[in-house]
Amino acid sequence: MGQQILVIGLGTFGGLVARELADLGHEVLGCDRDPLVVAEAAPRLTQALELDATDVESIRAIGPADFDVAIVALDRQSTIFATMLLEQLGVRSVQARAQTDLDAEILRRVGADRVLMTDRQMASWVARTIDLAGALDFIRLSDTSGAVHLEIPAILVGQTVGDVHAARPALRIVAVRRGDSVITAPADGTVLNAGDTVLVVGPEAEFRSLSTA
Repeated sequence: MGQQILVIGLGTFGGLVARELADLGHEVLGCDRDPLVVAEAAPRLTQALELDATDVESIRAIGPADFDVAIVALDRQSTIFATMLLEQLGVRSVQARAQTDLDAEILRRVGADRVLMTDRQMASWVARTIDLAGALDFIRLSDTSGAVHLEIPAILVGQTVGDVHAARPALRIVAVRRGDSVITAPADGTVLNAGDTVLVVGPEAEFRSLSTA
């Protein structure tokens, strides 16, 4: 069963999140103060309302406590105010977008359960997929480790998963995609073919040697 989700701010980021969540089967109420933005978003969402997020009574009227998650993506001051209000009115989880470290700290202090540093996160993702030649996707797991989805370098074609593990003990191939199928937890004897992609977990420094092997 889908969650009840409130999205306040249907600009580029908020609008995309709201549509994606609706497509995933969640019930999404999208709110924005711009009637044109609301009208454009309405066909893709469960409901869309014109709303001023700095108006206490307007926020109270939509019943914030009925929502599992609220996502706030407005200008700086409005995001801080709306986050504080939503937390006070009983939303179970408030997720708010921040542009700076200072904004992030303020949002945490006024009640944000999760702070979304969207520009920084996207910049980090782009930089790492470029740095790791052949990388299709990257997820940071810690300051030094991550998971990367890589195209198999030509030099590794014909080798086995076990060969890769033996040469690079810090890395683990946890999945191999071959055409439309995915081999999870591949056996050491699995041969890597041209056109395969792999999901590898380990230290970032090791990824570089693998992707340029």
